[in-house]
Amino acid sequence: MNMNKITLTTPVSGTRPREGASGRPAESERNVASAGDAVTTRDALSLTPTARQLAQAVEAQRHVPDMDSARVEQIKAAIQSGTYSISAERIAQRMVALEKI
Repeated sequence: MNMNKITLTTPVSGTRPREGASGRPAESERNVASAGDAVTTRDALSLTPTARQLAQAVEAQRHVPDMDSARVEQIKAAIQSGTYSISAERIAQRMVALEKI
């Protein structure tokens, strides 16, 4: 991934003009300034498709509850009625499966 390559597509406010290697405004900005225009160019940021997908996934996850309320109520009811059973073998199998990850 090339972190130095920025695609300029969306303006970002509150930025100052870029400078070239000599400390003067970059070529495109000198042309604007020499034409007498009062136009200020702005830097922009463009997200990759992967970054957009990640942002969408994070946003979708925000709307998912942290727990399954129906399952919690089901377990509570089983505990209160005395019908909830714990399988040591099942717990051990899941612990082993987690270690394999």
